[in-house]
Amino acid sequence: MFFFLGLGLVAKAQPWLLLRADGQRLPKHILAFQGKLRDTKVDSLAPLAQQLIAQCQALGYWEAQIAHWDSTSAAPKVYLKLGPQYTWADLQTGNLPLVLQNALRGRIKKSRGSPLLWDELAQMQTEILNYSENHGHPFATIQLDSVLIQEASLRAAWQYEAGPKIRFDSLNLEGEARVHPRFLAALLNIRPGQEYDQRKISRIASALKALPYLELVRLPQVDFNLGYAFPKIALRRRRVNEVNGIVGLLPNENPLAQRSLLLTGSFYLSLQNLFQRGQQFKVRWERLQVESQRLELSYQYPVFAGTNIDLAAKFQLLRQDSSFVNRLWEIEPSYRLGASGRILLNVQSWRSTLGEANLFADLSTLPQVSEVRFNSLGLGYDWNQTDDYFFPHRGSRGRLLLRAGEKQLRRNPFAPDSVYRGIAFKSLQVQLEAEGQLFLPLRARGVVMLGLRGGYIQNPQLFLNELFRLGGLQNLRGHVENTFFASAYGLANFEYQWYFEPASYFFVFYDQSILQKNILNQGETDFPLGLGLGLNFGFKSGQFQLIYALGQSQTQSLGFNRSKLHFGLLSRF
Repeated sequence: MFFFLGLGLVAKAQPWLLLRADGQRLPKHILAFQGKLRDTKVDSLAPLAQQLIAQCQALGYWEAQIAHWDSTSAAPKVYLKLGPQYTWADLQTGNLPLVLQNALRGRIKKSRGSPLLWDELAQMQTEILNYSENHGHPFATIQLDSVLIQEASLRAAWQYEAGPKIRFDSLNLEGEARVHPRFLAALLNIRPGQEYDQRKISRIASALKALPYLELVRLPQVDFNLGYAFPKIALRRRRVNEVNGIVGLLPNENPLAQRSLLLTGSFYLSLQNLFQRGQQFKVRWERLQVESQRLELSYQYPVFAGTNIDLAAKFQLLRQDSSFVNRLWEIEPSYRLGASGRILLNVQSWRSTLGEANLFADLSTLPQVSEVRFNSLGLGYDWNQTDDYFFPHRGSRGRLLLRAGEKQLRRNPFAPDSVYRGIAFKSLQVQLEAEGQLFLPLRARGVVMLGLRGGYIQNPQLFLNELFRLGGLQNLRGHVENTFFASAYGLANFEYQWYFEPASYFFVFYDQSILQKNILNQGETDFPLGLGLGLNFGFKSGQFQLIYALGQSQTQSLGFNRSKLHFGLLSRF
């Protein structure tokens, strides 16, 4: 069976290749190769003909070859001898382990009588070797044995050699990073005595990218000796401990106060990799308004007691002038799923008390601020699949948490009983919180960040002091910090970043939100937005961020006279 490739020439035109059959019909998979031959130079005819032969052989035409080359005519021709298409007569599982026999038996049975395709055969070999290296046999080999060919049909059996059984030993850590080998082994789930698993080695790089205090110098390597594997990891320490603060003094305008000056300002401290075991401690204090302040404390203990469980604890205190004081205690154990995901169990106790309860003595209706307690249990999931902890260029990260619990309304002793008529003092409350970011690389230096976050509180009666707080540098730029209250909200962020250095970039952004404020069955809806530009400048010992933003809402028009200048300075050590 002969076919030829015809080369048609048009004066001063790009030559193109055409497959023709001498009275025979070419198989459709080979005819599909014709599209690859179009718009091809004459000099490329020979290598393309060889590629066609490889394509034919991959489809089971093992005897395909170039029979004759005619380059003397005006239209050179390459004659192809296709030959018969080989099929499987029988493929035995041979001495494969039972688990592999069960996995491949259905595919082997289906292949009998079908064309012998090299790609399918190579895929079976790859699956066998992948299973072996993930179950303690990284040096396994596989080949066909007892091969018999009769009339273009092939019989064969798999011949499998497992090789030596390999187990993990201790990690070999190189570089300047100070981290305890046992902690890192537990974090990577690579423990001495476990059977060798190549998947764990392949996940090392992505797992370490989720750690802010370590940087991988090169891809991990593995040394094998006397039946044991010693993963070799070269690390570099990153400056991630952060501290910044600003302190100011303002005159006390309260004539009854004993002090003439008030302390204002903010302070932030973040300590990473405590005790060389990845533990983290954070404290944040803010008093940006005269009568209001906020305090946050958090502690994280990864791979608690050498398990796949991370443990986190948090305390928050918010004093909103003389209206209310909110306190939150939270414990959040989480279970690691692979290198980038975790299942969360959130236990929270939240309390809100009135600043001056006697201010509500003369009210005839229930006030917008009341004393509330809420104990909840939540379940969630978070992940981080970005390529860098601080300056991601691709990947995604996010968090989803759903909590529910009993809400208790406490009676104000100074308020008349009439305001509580028809009010449920105990009720079920459900809260949903979600946020996520997607990073898309754009050309060499550009990155597009798409962010989405939202929250929802479901309860028959909500009060101002238990709503979400938005506004400011962390979420809705162009507005005063924590100026919005919302019982339900959605916030979309778009940001284009142009990097001029690895840790420095210019950016433009647009923040659009929808806020619903539902207090005691009285609802309000607003659509605040923020837009602007900024600079994030990284240097050896820290990071500086400057943002110029415009904001618009129902109470704020869009104008340069209402613009906001956000700036922040982080010192890292």
